[in-house]
Amino acid sequence: MTRSSDVLPFLYLSFYNAIVTTPLNGITKLEILNNLSTRKVISKTSFLKLYRGIEPNILKSLSKTVVQTSSVKLTSLIIPSQLDSAIRGTMIGCISSGIEASVNNAWNVLETRFIQGQKWNIIKREGLSLFTKGLSSTLIHRVLSGTVFWSSYEKLHQHSPEHPSLAGVGAGMIQVCSTAPFYISKTLKQGKNPPIEPLWLLFKKKIKNQGLVRGLFLPGLIPRLAQSILIGGPLVVLFEKNQIIHR
Repeated sequence: MTRSSDVLPFLYLSFYNAIVTTPLNGITKLEILNNLSTRKVISKTSFLKLYRGIEPNILKSLSKTVVQTSSVKLTSLIIPSQLDSAIRGTMIGCISSGIEASVNNAWNVLETRFIQGQKWNIIKREGLSLFTKGLSSTLIHRVLSGTVFWSSYEKLHQHSPEHPSLAGVGAGMIQVCSTAPFYISKTLKQGKNPPIEPLWLLFKKKIKNQGLVRGLFLPGLIPRLAQSILIGGPLVVLFEKNQIIHR
């Protein structure tokens, strides 16, 4: 039987995630959706408005903690520990993040719409199709993100096992920088007026209009890096302490 003392740290992490990530997600997504800089979003948006996505984000954080913890634990048990740490991390990240993205896409869409000022009645207006908005882009982003994060983390952890928090922060920053174009595309696809063009044409359009770096890497980068610093460390420390990652 699972003891409450085992569950509580994960519950605390879920609420910590929701409180910390909601305003950062607000800044990130407003940057991407409205084509603004971080400074302009902060100067134009009240603090309370940055918390407009708190309701779906709490639900997302709770379900993400359960799904992510279970899928990482399961995949790390199945995938042989004798494999090279980077290869093993890649496999763990790919599978667990694919599962997590499939389950939590609906909450991501609702969070994006709440940030844009919509409410729960959007479900009635758009129906169940709302929950699959940007699903393919989300899957690509999350699978790539999970792959980069866990392959980087396992390699960093192998070199410095006594500092999992630093390894988690480092892996998170690598993940954010390397997968930025896919985060941008999935955010645009989940907004009120999503672009209809396929992913490669969307990238081409962004590069043509804004350039490679400004169009596909800079939007939302600062708040996402801040989020990875605040979340990556506590997450892996909790995973290591509770032996979620089987080695």
